[in-house]
Amino acid sequence: MSDNVGMPFDPEEIRSAERHLIALLEDSDTGKRVMSYTEDAVFMMPGEPPIEGREQMRSRAKTRLHSVSLIPLTTEGNECFASVYARFSCVLGKSETSEGQRVALRILMIWRKGEDGVWRISREFLIPEVSFEASFPIWEAPLQSERLDGDQFGLLSAGMPEACNPAEVISKPGRPSAE
Repeated sequence: MSDNVGMPFDPEEIRSAERHLIALLEDSDTGKRVMSYTEDAVFMMPGEPPIEGREQMRSRAKTRLHSVSLIPLTTEGNECFASVYARFSCVLGKSETSEGQRVALRILMIWRKGEDGVWRISREFLIPEVSFEASFPIWEAPLQSERLDGDQFGLLSAGMPEACNPAEVISKPGRPSAE
């Protein structure tokens, strides 16, 4: 059992971990970034097979990113787990002869706080940033009042350990808690 159980969740710890991750993504030593992930981490992006574990990450982490931006849209968590849904952008392929290409993504990161007190990503899912209408032309875009928010479908509470009860989740300021 972790020494973290019972400690309050501080979203600033996640912001700090995100800033550290961005620095590693922009570092010329691309292998350093794998330490921001748990040993059993899973990284998924469209059109690619899942990357599972640090060793696979280390063998595939070859691309240096430039001008990385991570804008958290929601952050929820407790003392041992946190989820961040965010907008992510970067420039790929930048070199002396090329300006590279800007990439915009939506990202869902599941962070886990280790026994050492360090937050690391255990699951990361990326999808291209596209408009709702372009992605699902047969659906109408949701009205502002119809947007899904919180735990409307019980997704947060499904199979979550007691120490990670959504009732204990603290949301970012201005967003209702999961009570």
